[in-house]
Amino acid sequence: MTMGNRRTTSFRAGGAFSAGGRYSRRQVLTAGPGLAAMAAGIGADPAAAAGKVVMSVQGGDYARLLRDIIDIPLTHASGIEVVQDIADEPSRAAKIYVQRDLARGTVDVSSNSVAVNYKLAQAGVLEPLDSTRIRNLAHVLPEFRDRFIAAQFFSPQVLVYNPAAVSPPPQSFSDLLDPRYHGKVGFPSGSYFNILLAASLLQTGGPNEIDRAKPLIRQLNDNGLRLYPSVDSIAPAFASGEIVLGMMGMARVVMWQNEGFKMAAAFPREGCIIYESGMVVPRNAPDKASAFRYLDAMLAPAAQEGFAARMGYTPAVDDAPLTGKIAGQLRIQGPRPKMIAPDYGYTSRVQDDVSTWWNKLISRS
Repeated sequence: MTMGNRRTTSFRAGGAFSAGGRYSRRQVLTAGPGLAAMAAGIGADPAAAAGKVVMSVQGGDYARLLRDIIDIPLTHASGIEVVQDIADEPSRAAKIYVQRDLARGTVDVSSNSVAVNYKLAQAGVLEPLDSTRIRNLAHVLPEFRDRFIAAQFFSPQVLVYNPAAVSPPPQSFSDLLDPRYHGKVGFPSGSYFNILLAASLLQTGGPNEIDRAKPLIRQLNDNGLRLYPSVDSIAPAFASGEIVLGMMGMARVVMWQNEGFKMAAAFPREGCIIYESGMVVPRNAPDKASAFRYLDAMLAPAAQEGFAARMGYTPAVDDAPLTGKIAGQLRIQGPRPKMIAPDYGYTSRVQDDVSTWWNKLISRS
């Protein structure tokens, strides 16, 4: 038995999602990730032979949290060895493509944005998810269910700002263009596609008009846009005052607030794009049984709650209640904003052209 194709209930690709009720039925975790509880609940068969999972993943904070929240508990619970293969996202995807004709690849699980995972699925290089072997798939929220992608978490893309330097608080993508903030607006260069989707949302009311959004990006660039090599490099830029305004996932804002950075977040009145991340298993993974157990551990409540508490991401499952401080940080205050999932069919078609345009005219890389 395998999972069905991605369903479109609460929100549709390219359509609106009503956040009403979502946070009221989830309360947030107060303490840490609950490693002992998670270890006790991983895996259906304690007597199953130990295996090995090669996990292809971005480095940095995320890789460290994977070790703390999933890898170590999984190893303790089942004896499965987890080896992290650190690489950037294009390299992770390229490895699966390059090895697609091998009988046995070198990667068991790969963690990527859903946009990249969608392209891998379309290329036919992924193993269908088996819900009889990944029991926690049953708890994935309907809007995130997919035949090939195990959703890990999601986060709305919001305006992020220094409240001591930006007053009144920003209300729209258009505030990034304000001459008052010339040279003080920045975001990671790798986030360019979501920024273009947000600009399209402002310009046209929907995310699928990137060509019409490009003039806004040129205006942003003319206003002294600063680009950074990674998400992790944004926090020091805010701390030093080099930038005071930007746009990124709510999860990072929460994480940095908890580390003492003076940042605040605002939902754009025109709506915001949702970032979703998930994990996939290559069709020629060397240890599919252990890979499925890894995905089951990733979807377990303690892992989902752990990433919410320690990284600010919203769980993609229905059985990970959140409580305490993080509940207040993730709870939406005031009117419910419009949240929009990218249309991955559209983004996949235009990705190469948009990347070429961005690199040539904006990042000049």
